[in-house]
Amino acid sequence: MNPFDKLAALKANWDGYGAPAITPAAIETARWLHSHWPSASVGPTPAGGVQLETEALEIEIGADGLVVGALLTYADGRMVELAPEAPLFGGPA
Repeated sequence: MNPFDKLAALKANWDGYGAPAITPAAIETARWLHSHWPSASVGPTPAGGVQLETEALEIEIGADGLVVGALLTYADGRMVELAPEAPLFGGPA
């Protein structure tokens, strides 16, 4: 099963703390982004969204399919927050 099917199969309260199910909008945006960034790992967020991440970059997609935030980590440990709450690269949103 691919990671997007696994996300879609999560039911409400999947984390045991009342998290909502992952929304189709979040999955659609994450699927599009992952097609351009296949090295990223994919996981759910407790707000019904999806997070994609590598060692250097984390992107969180909200339940509405928009980017909630992104965090870039440089090799020297510096971190920079990027483009919160914006559609990402013209992908579906």
